[in-house]
Amino acid sequence: MVPFRRLLSVAAGRALSEQVLLDAIATYTPDSRSRQRACTAYGRIAKMAGIDIDLKPWRGNYSPKAVNVRDLPGDDVIVEAIAAIEDERWRYCMALMATYGLRDHEVFYVDLKSLADAPGVCTVTDGKTGWRQVWPYPAEWWERFNLKAAKVPALTARRNSDYGIRVAQYFKRHSVLFLPYDLRHAWAARTAVAGLDPAIAARMMGHDLSIHTRVYHQFISRASMQQAWEKSQG
Repeated sequence: MVPFRRLLSVAAGRALSEQVLLDAIATYTPDSRSRQRACTAYGRIAKMAGIDIDLKPWRGNYSPKAVNVRDLPGDDVIVEAIAAIEDERWRYCMALMATYGLRDHEVFYVDLKSLADAPGVCTVTDGKTGWRQVWPYPAEWWERFNLKAAKVPALTARRNSDYGIRVAQYFKRHSVLFLPYDLRHAWAARTAVAGLDPAIAARMMGHDLSIHTRVYHQFISRASMQQAWEKSQG
């Protein structure tokens, strides 16, 4: 099972302890179904190992509507966070996730050559939902972060989740103020407010329109209201 493999990866030779369990849980997106499953699995492991720990407070509240636009980092916060990363490859990694709304592991499946020419259309060759293309939002970030010259950390992994673990660990180790997946949510919010057709946004994000609408409905509604208001002013 994935939770057990992730625990072994996070432990990295350390003896099983309360802190190791919490470190593993921290690699999962808050209020996600995967975090709930991990807490259940790690609770059983803790019980067998005689570790007295209550993981219920870490489970969160999973819901397809759990994403709250008010909790997402603003563009200025994202730009500052990217600029603060000293390692060039990791700086590009974060910039790619922010500009194209990529899942954490998808950064390592980007055809970097596809970014060479304007407007900087990103081609994802593999990953959770396979091949797709994504346009930059906002468009100017392709040039701002010099993504035509992007490089990514030279990591190897047997599974997509292994890439995700490494990305989450890097964010945590460098005290980034938001989680990797927040960049994907922020991208979705940005496109909705900009008025991008939800069907197109869903295609770029690599998921079904019904999922997109259910998870990001609040952003879509805001975009529609903004457009209606603008038209009424004309």
